[in-house]
Amino acid sequence: MTAPTSTPLSLRLHLAGLVAACVLPVWLCAAYLVHYAYTAKKNLIQSHMVEVARNLSLAVDREFAILLAAAEGLATSPALQTGDFPVFRRQVKTLLAGYPASDIIVAEASGQQVFNSYLPEGAPLPKRAVRETVRRVFETGRPGISNLFRGAVTGRYLVSLDMPVWQGAAVGYDLAMTVPVARFDQLLAAERLPAGWTAAVIDAAAVVAARAGQAETWAGRPAGELLAGLETSRDDVAAFETIRLDGEPALAAYDQAEGSGWGVAVAVPRSVLLAEVQGWLWWTGGGVLTLSLGGFLLALALARRIAGSIDTLVPAAEALGQGLPLPQQRFGLAETAAVGEALSRAADLLAARAAERRQAEDARQQVEARLAEREHIFRIVADNSHDWEFWDGPDGLCRWVSPACARVSGHPAEAFLGPGSLTVRDLIHPEDRAAWDAHLDSPEALEAVHEELHFRILRADGRVAHIAHVCGRILGPGGENLGRRGANRDITEQHHHERELRRAKEMADAGSRAKSEFLANMSHEVRTPINGVVGMLQLLETTALTEEQQEYVAMAGRAAGRLSRLLGDILDLSKVESGALVLQQTPFELEELRQAILDVFGPMARNKNLALSVDLAQALPRRVMGDDVRLRQILLNLVGNAVKYTDSGFVHVAVFPGDPDSPPREGAPFEVVFVVADTGRGIPGHKLDSVFSPFVQTDPAAGPQGGVGLGLAIVKRLVELMGGRIHLCSVEGQGTSMRAVVPLTPLPAEAQVPAPTGSQAETASGHVVLVVEDDDMNRMAAQRMLVKLGFTVHTACNGQEALDFLAGQTPQAQPSVDLILMDIQMPVMDGLEATRRIRENADGRFDPLTPIIALTAYAMAGDRERFLQAGLDDHLAKPVKVAEMLDAMKRALDRRAEAARKKA
Repeated sequence: MTAPTSTPLSLRLHLAGLVAACVLPVWLCAAYLVHYAYTAKKNLIQSHMVEVARNLSLAVDREFAILLAAAEGLATSPALQTGDFPVFRRQVKTLLAGYPASDIIVAEASGQQVFNSYLPEGAPLPKRAVRETVRRVFETGRPGISNLFRGAVTGRYLVSLDMPVWQGAAVGYDLAMTVPVARFDQLLAAERLPAGWTAAVIDAAAVVAARAGQAETWAGRPAGELLAGLETSRDDVAAFETIRLDGEPALAAYDQAEGSGWGVAVAVPRSVLLAEVQGWLWWTGGGVLTLSLGGFLLALALARRIAGSIDTLVPAAEALGQGLPLPQQRFGLAETAAVGEALSRAADLLAARAAERRQAEDARQQVEARLAEREHIFRIVADNSHDWEFWDGPDGLCRWVSPACARVSGHPAEAFLGPGSLTVRDLIHPEDRAAWDAHLDSPEALEAVHEELHFRILRADGRVAHIAHVCGRILGPGGENLGRRGANRDITEQHHHERELRRAKEMADAGSRAKSEFLANMSHEVRTPINGVVGMLQLLETTALTEEQQEYVAMAGRAAGRLSRLLGDILDLSKVESGALVLQQTPFELEELRQAILDVFGPMARNKNLALSVDLAQALPRRVMGDDVRLRQILLNLVGNAVKYTDSGFVHVAVFPGDPDSPPREGAPFEVVFVVADTGRGIPGHKLDSVFSPFVQTDPAAGPQGGVGLGLAIVKRLVELMGGRIHLCSVEGQGTSMRAVVPLTPLPAEAQVPAPTGSQAETASGHVVLVVEDDDMNRMAAQRMLVKLGFTVHTACNGQEALDFLAGQTPQAQPSVDLILMDIQMPVMDGLEATRRIRENADGRFDPLTPIIALTAYAMAGDRERFLQAGLDDHLAKPVKVAEMLDAMKRALDRRAEAARKKA
């Protein structure tokens, strides 16, 4: 290549001269002129906007002040103070004549409306839709202005001005004047905004109440949709640039009213601002075009020389590309000459690099194939993982995030990559960030496996998600620290399930406690008067009565017995449903059940001319093990219903083994079938499915004699509690058959029979009894009955009187007390406290071995065990029969005598 004869000019000089001569000055001048015109117009409009926003916010405050004054006048009305709502309605009607479409509402602290001028007098009134405003009025006693809301009655968008109605020193009502948002449309219309301007009234919750010209479209929508970037918490009037809902750029100003907290936003489209600047733009554009044409012509002249020099490089480049020798050329520019020399050197290097490139290409293809295979496997695992996986480098920046993070957090994976991006800590709930920071600082966070950390995050949509997090350190091949790998698992649904389970358990426990407390109170309050009635009837039976009087006493006794059985049925049902009823396995004879049925229902069947029969199969064992009390209760309920609802014919009870082909074996439970059949009225078909439900009567026409519908419900639950089952077959007008299958255990026939108890005279002989009872009738009944039986009886009205009496006993003054009948619930001092002091005998004034029997109306599950644990010897639930009381007294006295003999 021949060296150039002269030094060519630099390409940089040509290009710099071209820009300086043609483009830069022109555009600088044009930009300055446009900017100057736009800035001046913008400042002028912004100043006007701020003034308009301030005037409108003052107008909103004035409107609220007028409305509050009107509401305050009504709040002090004497008619409202005295509750004379007809007079008050006329006053409201007079006031609302000046406030079209407005209403007056008076509400209580709960939000329940007691007056609504919109609804006719006597119409049902709903609760207030703005209960938070009502609550603040009652708590603070100051007027309040609500945010925009939709009326519960009218369905219109309203604003409520709430005024406290004082009754003495306390707020008695909340008087609210609800005003339609149309009043604010009138304020905006009165301002007469310039063409193209937009103004909106915004409540304290950043919701649009009114917009000039489009009130119905925008009422109730968030202010952020109207003007993006609007800040309703500004302390002063400020202008800012924003984008309106239609996407058009605009200038905006916002001012918040000092009194109400509402604000006014004013916006001007940028097109309005630019309308007056268009003239400047035409002049500037013409000048720029003229200068640009001149510069373009000059550039063409300079470019022609540059292009000619560059064209000389084309043959050399083509030769280099084809691997041919480079031709000799003369270049007009220094830069093209340098490029020509570089092309020549490049031709020499290309040959040397070709062989190296082929070797490197082969090695690269092998490495890329292995990397592609590994990346494919990694992508399959990462893209199909349900957990949010991530890798943070040693510098704390995220290197990689799995796609599952979008499902868990609501943010795309790209939001966590690169400097200034989101981090896991940014999403953690503020209350849980301290636990996250402590976790990162702990040594366990660097381990491969550690205990899960549970925390909450705020998703992109604002919802809270519960996360289970694990993490560990990543080491390179040489042990270098590559950062930390973490996994976040979404456990929100699991957390909600656990919370619902806990809430359901708490509600069930609360309901069970309330039910138990109610039944305990009902049992106590009902059993106490029943016990008095039963006691008086038993006393009356010991007197000389005429035949007619004996009939009356017997009828009263049966009525008291029915009431006592009803109470027992309710408590039994409660025990079974709550799982508190425990079966007692005792030996008994099936013949005893047969005899009990005949003894109880034989007279009733004879009175109704019914044939009552009980057949025991020969294959049945004579003695069995089971809960004879509950089994007797089942049979008496079934036979009692059969006798009660059968007017003619028969009632037949059959008892036989469930499997006749397999005889019962001693010690092995077997099924016993109890069938109660009758020819009575039968059960209607539509009631067969509900006959075993509580409080369901098959024959409501039977009246009080038909019971309350608990018998069969208790029977079914008792049978199922015993591990059995019950079936019903009935035809209305023909009869009913009840089939109960209950497992029992056979016993040998030679089991011992309990020894008979002593007579009443032996029990009463020479014994002194202290009766502690606060009810006068119960105390008198127990005292007189025991005296008639031969006991020496003393009485006390409460536990303190009983202690005083026992402390004052001396052998010279009166015989010592042999037994105490103690009521539990009494004034001054209850029975449990009195028993505790007797047993402790801290002052040495009492005999701690004196038998004490609880004679109480407490008969719920666990009451007996609680009283025995408190130190009482026995428990009798009211109403108490004389025989039961004598048996309990004899057992207690026998135990004391046996203890005295052993001590001697």
